[in-house]
Amino acid sequence: MTAPGRSVSGVEWVWLAADRIAPPFANQFVIEGRGDGVSPEDVARAAAEVAAVQPGSRVRLKGQIWTTDGPVPRVRPGDGSEWDGRSPVGAPFLLDPLPPQSLTCEVLVVRGDPWRVVVRTHHAAMDGQGTLLFAEGLFAALRGETPAGAEAGPTTDAALAATTGRTPDRPPPIDCPAPVRGACGGASRGTTWRRIRVPGRPRGMLAALALATAQAAGGPCRVDVPVDLRRLQPDLRSSANLTGIIRLPVRPEEEPEALTARLKQGLEVNLAADFVLAASPLRRLPLGLLAAGGRSKAARNLTLARYGTTATLSNLGRLDLARFSAPGFDASAGFFIPPGSPGLPLFVACSGDDEGVEICATMPAALASHGRIEGLLERLAAAVRAIA
Repeated sequence: MTAPGRSVSGVEWVWLAADRIAPPFANQFVIEGRGDGVSPEDVARAAAEVAAVQPGSRVRLKGQIWTTDGPVPRVRPGDGSEWDGRSPVGAPFLLDPLPPQSLTCEVLVVRGDPWRVVVRTHHAAMDGQGTLLFAEGLFAALRGETPAGAEAGPTTDAALAATTGRTPDRPPPIDCPAPVRGACGGASRGTTWRRIRVPGRPRGMLAALALATAQAAGGPCRVDVPVDLRRLQPDLRSSANLTGIIRLPVRPEEEPEALTARLKQGLEVNLAADFVLAASPLRRLPLGLLAAGGRSKAARNLTLARYGTTATLSNLGRLDLARFSAPGFDASAGFFIPPGSPGLPLFVACSGDDEGVEICATMPAALASHGRIEGLLERLAAAVRAIA
């Protein structure tokens, strides 16, 4: 199966610049499993089978076009004997780059207790839902089933956003506090992450997380909520980057029902398209210039302790773990490590299963230092426990 490439959208151009600032700017979907594990050779055969029907897994960048003539996703082994899956400690392979001109998707088979399979995708080429499509296809092939296909283009987030009739969003003022307080670890560079699991099946989780974030920030703020734009074209099955963002003002004292109602209203009027439309002109800027501007802005954010948003809060939904299981690998958990950026104080990715919710938070290391990320993650987990 072949598919045409697609033009790089403004949002994707921004994510490519983010990758230059703090690589890798990648979605990292980690599936933990019980059993004897799967071999890299079997996974490589499965990846080749999926790549044949999901060309988005082998796109590469040529100028401002994603072409589908890239390699089959790379599969490589990893040693997870010192990795507990709760932080980046013991997992240096998660820091390896995904060069967009040559490789935008790979799979790690990580030996340890438990075994882990990690699907890594460049966020400019795929979003979280696209990553899930590839991972589902990978395990279908490992089970001996036929993986479902998905196109790589030519539909872009910008094209979907344009169908809504919305207008571009204005850049937000730099007036949001970070969700942590105290002196920053000025020598700390890069980003870091932590993960926690909360038992139960909570409802209204995004509102609970948004309010807990505003309370941690100590006042009114904004949070960004990613929205899958495939909802605008229900017959579309694509693994591309097709995510918009709703910018949601939050007050710490707000009732969760009111916040949920405002989020629902934003979905109904397609507010997430505004972010995508606003980014469209940015693809005219040279990538190096855009990255340099991002670095300068991030340094200013840290100095002023003010940001355009306090957090990005993403809910990938409830996962059917049976879809990520195969002979020798019985999936017991699945979580997303969100990409990090020095200009974004917090990125939270949530996913659930029948028994609990995974919460994974990525922060700039300078903000996360001195135990702040652990304290914040526990605050977020407490908010979810209260509604589980």
